[in-house]
Amino acid sequence: MNKIEKDFHEQNRPLTIELLKEKLDVFFKGDATKTDANDFFNFAESIVKAKEQKQRNIYLKQTLRILKEFSYEAKFRIDFETINNNFYDLFFNFLNTKEFSINTRAKHIGNIKYFMTKGLERELHNNIKYKTFKAPKERIDNIYLNETEIQKLYNLDLSIIPRLEKVRDLFLIGCYTGLRFSDLSKIAPSNITNNKIIIKTQKTGKLVEIPLRVEAREIINKYNGSVPKAISSQKMNDYLKEIAQHAGLNETIVKYHSKGAKIKDETKYKYELVCTHTARRSFATNMYKAGFSAKQIMLITGHTTESEFFKYIKINESENAELLLNSPYFNQKLKIAK
Repeated sequence: MNKIEKDFHEQNRPLTIELLKEKLDVFFKGDATKTDANDFFNFAESIVKAKEQKQRNIYLKQTLRILKEFSYEAKFRIDFETINNNFYDLFFNFLNTKEFSINTRAKHIGNIKYFMTKGLERELHNNIKYKTFKAPKERIDNIYLNETEIQKLYNLDLSIIPRLEKVRDLFLIGCYTGLRFSDLSKIAPSNITNNKIIIKTQKTGKLVEIPLRVEAREIINKYNGSVPKAISSQKMNDYLKEIAQHAGLNETIVKYHSKGAKIKDETKYKYELVCTHTARRSFATNMYKAGFSAKQIMLITGHTTESEFFKYIKINESENAELLLNSPYFNQKLKIAK
């Protein structure tokens, strides 16, 4: 405020309410005419435009929208130099007031750090205070389908409902291969050879070779050596819930999630929670339960560390006890040398 008064005094101009409002708008919201690459928002938006991953772009755009909303409501001017510890405290509290979940808050903090790192790499600023920003996450209690439930889907007669049959079959290929939906949707006959799928994954760019289970081979033969054509992930998710309901996946699941500073719970039927990603999680969990090592499965799923992999798979206490009971340790007497 003092700087604005000083500027007008030096220019020998009267400071009216209209001019003051204009100056404050520029200060807090940024100059709409500014196109300098060093401007945080202009730079961040250029990064978004350059990103090829559609889903990541959506998340980055959401963060920019939230940042602009915060800047306006908190009267806080955002640029490369003002993203510091004071900004972090104010922004984190702002996210809390909006009742975002812990993981949504973490996503926005992570995206801000991403923009700042890109700016640092291009020498647009030298502010490294953002590196201290912490963004705790909560584990998402996602479901998986066990082998019995997957078999129920496989045995379900959907021949009179082709739209559901094709979605079911593509989902099952995901359950048997662990591929992401983005990779499932681009499988071509050329990717299938000698009872294996060989494909370069979209997210990591790595070439993976996945042996095909008998059920997967039968589905591929059904589609003349290929897989059903994919539809949009949103429509597929809607259809999957319908399919899972037909298959009788009616187990009730209690899910806990944060909303602002509160922890809430809600009860859902399992069929309501089935989505495209359930297939990949089911593959990893069922492979592990079948006795394959984490490293073998990671060569297919692409997890880079075992700690991340074990966060990903879903095994409850009862299932863990069953696995242990089936191990040699619990089923043979120890021979101790005398």
